[in-house]
Amino acid sequence: MKYDIFISYSRKDTMVADAICKALDRNGITYFIDRKGICGGAEFPAVLADAIIDSELVLFLASRNSYESRFTNKEITFAFNEKPGNSIIPYIIDGSQLPRNLRLVFADINWRNITEHPIDTVLMDDLRTILHIDAKPANAAPAKVDYGILPSGYFITDSCIGCGTCQAECPVEAISEGEIYSIDCDTCIECGSCEMVCPAEAIIRR
Repeated sequence: MKYDIFISYSRKDTMVADAICKALDRNGITYFIDRKGICGGAEFPAVLADAIIDSELVLFLASRNSYESRFTNKEITFAFNEKPGNSIIPYIIDGSQLPRNLRLVFADINWRNITEHPIDTVLMDDLRTILHIDAKPANAAPAKVDYGILPSGYFITDSCIGCGTCQAECPVEAISEGEIYSIDCDTCIECGSCEMVCPAEAIIRR
């Protein structure tokens, strides 16, 4: 399936990502966002690679959290290697400065920030212009949007240290082992046991 935008983000920035998704919905822009996360010990699942390739743009939610996320960095590196450079849009959401390595990667790319390019106005206008999407009439029906991998009640962020404490605690065996552990949304009963025992505070509830 083709998408207008692939959203690359740290799950610690889920609130901002959600606000962007709602704005994209209102503007009829389709997108892929990975809600469930890396699972089964896979380093870089084919579903993410395919979604990046199949998206016209990659919107990178740049923040201190995403700079430290090894999986977000893999997404950006993959996109940089596989797609035209002007298809990646860095969007700074926390006032931070891009690290030196990313400043080099994005040397020829105009990045944006949430202060000068608010989500609902400037950012959406820019994206519609780049995607050649006319302004949507106020009474237009919402576009069909594919949300990628749908969320569970709890999910494990990239702060996971891979200790396995949550997996041992889960009463329904809903947690899978990996470099970053993952929660099966179909099996999870949302009891919260994993969140309470996580020593890295890496498990959060949407």
